[in-house]
Amino acid sequence: MADFHLYIGYRHTSSWSLRGWMPMRKTGAEFEETLIRYRLPDHKARLAAVSPTAKVPFLIHRRDGKEFHIWDSLAIGEYLAEFFPEALLWPKDPEARAFARSISAEMHSGFRPLREFLNMALLESHPRPRNAEADASGGNSAPSLTDHPVTAPCPPAARGTASSRKRLTRATT
Repeated sequence: MADFHLYIGYRHTSSWSLRGWMPMRKTGAEFEETLIRYRLPDHKARLAAVSPTAKVPFLIHRRDGKEFHIWDSLAIGEYLAEFFPEALLWPKDPEARAFARSISAEMHSGFRPLREFLNMALLESHPRPRNAEADASGGNSAPSLTDHPVTAPCPPAARGTASSRKRLTRATT
């Protein structure tokens, strides 16, 4: 039995679950994963039986004969960062780490407007909305993310190495 047990919703629609799952995966630690279809009453009841909030993500860490319960995505990430410092879940540089934590806290506390702007329905297809500005510039009707406060370019200390920027640029073009 793994020392960690993570309860999550669907990763492709629940960004909350994804934010608990990603740092858990990055640690490299073995963990059990339980998918909770939180919109189904019987699944919600199963989650409520173990989690104080009946929400996902929810992490149980078994150690020293005890169970530690962590039920918030930011708290899960912080706990794992402390428990697995070698996983480098936060940048080493203090300024970059502070910037990353600020962005994470802002996204966490103001998440509803961001979800409306960038939803997590990754498997759904939707007609592209008409956008006069984009049509005039060549037909790209996707909104510009460089003007959004969360996705705008970050300061140099938080940008990572040249190779990581190159990988990010290739992945987004």
